[in-house]
Amino acid sequence: MKEFWQVFRLKNKHILSIYIALFAYLLFNLLSRNFGLNYNYSLMVESFAILFIFFLPFKFINSRVQLLFLVFLSLIFTSILGALLNEVPVLNYLFGFRGQYLAMIIFFATVQFFSVNNFHRIFYIFYKFQYLNIILTIIQFVILSQTGDNNNGAFVSGAGQDIFCGALVAYYTHLYANKQTKLVKLVFVISSSIFIAILQNLTGFWLC
Repeated sequence: MKEFWQVFRLKNKHILSIYIALFAYLLFNLLSRNFGLNYNYSLMVESFAILFIFFLPFKFINSRVQLLFLVFLSLIFTSILGALLNEVPVLNYLFGFRGQYLAMIIFFATVQFFSVNNFHRIFYIFYKFQYLNIILTIIQFVILSQTGDNNNGAFVSGAGQDIFCGALVAYYTHLYANKQTKLVKLVFVISSSIFIAILQNLTGFWLC
């Protein structure tokens, strides 16, 4: 818990904003899936992504992911052009844009502003969150008899679970390969992720 609260003492507003966006995403998934929180809570997460749009283009002129960012902007331009040509209703387009592109802003923001220590800190918190994730998965399976798409642990959808477990396994495999973590942590991450993938039938996780 000490590591978690230290995050909010960061002076860099860009890094702090990314942390808050990621934590809000995890909290939204947890409360929506297990405690009936309204799905519209996701707007909190997306609002951070919208804010990033206003300053990231200027930051990425000389960045190491400039080409990727230009591809990202071209995708947005192409989607707008396609929507205009096909007379897609504005609200339909905005809803689709929100789901497809805004989350990508978080990726570019972490690449631009995060240091190695920032990644270590966030994945340490993700590691702790995995305990809660597996407990909720077991509760949904044993008590509520939920499997497959109906059992997503601490996440609203299997897609979020796929990405979370896949990233966690990749990160701790890298740490162990470079002798930066203990074997027991890697075993826990892999075994818990495989256990969750089996109960929830996460085909995307096996592709990761």
